[in-house]
Amino acid sequence: MNLRFANAILFLLLSMAPLSAQSASLKVQGLCASQARAAFESKGWAANATASFVDHYDDASNKCFAAFKSVAVKGKITWTSIFVTDANDGTVYANNMGRDSKPFVCNVRTVSGKLIICHSNDEFYKLIHSQFGLIQN
Repeated sequence: MNLRFANAILFLLLSMAPLSAQSASLKVQGLCASQARAAFESKGWAANATASFVDHYDDASNKCFAAFKSVAVKGKITWTSIFVTDANDGTVYANNMGRDSKPFVCNVRTVSGKLIICHSNDEFYKLIHSQFGLIQN
């Protein structure tokens, strides 16, 4: 067999493998987005005009995480609630509730079960990014 021809076939086969993995990953990410939207709607968040969500499929834990956020303004006070859940089974991993950018409840439970108490919104956002790959809007 011609060496150039064999190298060309080998290159073609090797270059197709990442495409398959990437396609599978994109499919799983798409399923995660669909499940997060379904959870957002089934939990009643969609009825709130100020509610939003972000999602992320995490390969390492094989979990679909979703962060649901709601903001309510009453007079001069702004109330914010954020919950991070497994979009498939509903397990709550984190929550942040507070007023005027000061949380009065702020905690994150890692996938392994460790509870982390946070003391600021910035700390909460860093934790949900590092633990669940979520970037809050």
